[in-house]
Amino acid sequence: MNKQKIEFFAWPNDKGITRIDAGLIRHTRLEEFYDDNDTEKIDSNWQAQLAAGNFRNLPMGSLWNTRQENSRIVASYLPTEYKVYNAVAFPHNSNNPPSYRLRSLMRISSVGGVIFTSDDKILMQKRAEGVTAAGLIDSVVAGFCVSNDKNKLDFDCAIKEKLKREAVIDQKEVSSLEQRSLFSSIGYDFSGMIGYLVKTTLSSQEIALRANKKYIGSIYALKKNEIFDFIARHYIKEQDMTGDGCAVLLSCLEQSEFEDVVEEIKSRGAKIQFGQLSEGKFIPN
Repeated sequence: MNKQKIEFFAWPNDKGITRIDAGLIRHTRLEEFYDDNDTEKIDSNWQAQLAAGNFRNLPMGSLWNTRQENSRIVASYLPTEYKVYNAVAFPHNSNNPPSYRLRSLMRISSVGGVIFTSDDKILMQKRAEGVTAAGLIDSVVAGFCVSNDKNKLDFDCAIKEKLKREAVIDQKEVSSLEQRSLFSSIGYDFSGMIGYLVKTTLSSQEIALRANKKYIGSIYALKKNEIFDFIARHYIKEQDMTGDGCAVLLSCLEQSEFEDVVEEIKSRGAKIQFGQLSEGKFIPN
């Protein structure tokens, strides 16, 4: 059974999600909720990571509150930094990680997208060696959403940048860019991710040929009716798919298909919940 847990705050429905409005909280930071030893552990972990490789500390957000207003989802993120996420997700000393409290609150600002091609295929990927989650199956483009120079989180800009950098798709080759979900994958990803469905004028073969091999190891081109079997095999049985990848792939389905597949994989052991977030605490529906 996959030990990752997926929490959905917005998901496909027949009424449609017109917009996920996400922003940074101005008056509070995630650091205010650290336990006594967390700062020391985060700094120690960061120094060890800097000594081991080339890392940059970037301003980001951690999902804190969500609420639904008709078909609009309002999400607020607490300001934080990459080095805090790094200490939670990749502790240098696994025997002395940050506090359970901090790990339970971490839902880092991020984006993930599946690509729907001109030949009616849905693309996923196996991550390249040498990157985060190397060798695991994930959404074909994914990554952090960093605060911009105006101290704002621009998720649409982040997914467009990932499309260009990783899949080598220009904006003129994107026919639509749709926000499909807002979720958190706990246990590995520690995400507060917006999931996108990206429709392109390119074929699956064209994308496979041009994809940046630094990030994308190999591409899976799926028919829509193959999604359940793909998730059942890789997320449930072989457990070589990230929670983020599973959630983004589920999100490309229409409501009835989404509900059917979720119920079936839950019956096979997947941990998937639906609700809202209040000051970092998940409130199930």
